[in-house]
Amino acid sequence: MIEDEVNKKYWSTVSPEKILSGVFLPGEEFTKFVKTKSSVLDVGCGPGKVSEYLRAQDYVVTGIDINKQAIVENKKRKSNITYLVADITKRLSFADSSFDAIVVPYVFVSIIDETVQQKAVVELVRVLKEGGILWLCEATHSRDYEERYEIGKEITGRDNVAISFVDVRPGKKEIKRFIRHYSSEELDRLFSSLTKLSSKQVGVISPNSGMEVQTIIAVYKKI
Repeated sequence: MIEDEVNKKYWSTVSPEKILSGVFLPGEEFTKFVKTKSSVLDVGCGPGKVSEYLRAQDYVVTGIDINKQAIVENKKRKSNITYLVADITKRLSFADSSFDAIVVPYVFVSIIDETVQQKAVVELVRVLKEGGILWLCEATHSRDYEERYEIGKEITGRDNVAISFVDVRPGKKEIKRFIRHYSSEELDRLFSSLTKLSSKQVGVISPNSGMEVQTIIAVYKKI
């Protein structure tokens, strides 16, 4: 699907400092279920702010991202975190039931196609241990994005898909990336193989767009 190809190209080549990381950090809704020393996979780790935070909380952390340069830069810190280049839309190198917990901050926002979304979820569930916790942070419908949704609908035929453009020359714009926002019900259906433990919605100003983004923070358990 062209939207996912555009997104993958953008996120795999963009400068690491432009990758948002740590907008929200796993809080009490995560730590009350995941003991210290537990193994945690940080999906879409980018420049590593969430990974470094989790390591400081005494978790055993593995961070993965499709951006090779981000992984190279993260490794330079030598912070006792395993950083790897990996893509959750493909089979991961980890064995089944490898991790006690998985954190997924703003990752599915860049996966537009439903079939690809489902494949990614299957892979995450595969590497999560029985009784393991998945912490999810994803954008939901936001008023500030209404105009972008309309443009996204015209171009993709999909609801709640916004588009970010880049100026290539005066009077000429090109699509930079596609942005998928989810309802709580859509996330629950997507992660229906897991049991939801908690969910809350929080607003935050996007450092990229300057617009308010409503965000769902949910916790699921593999039973």
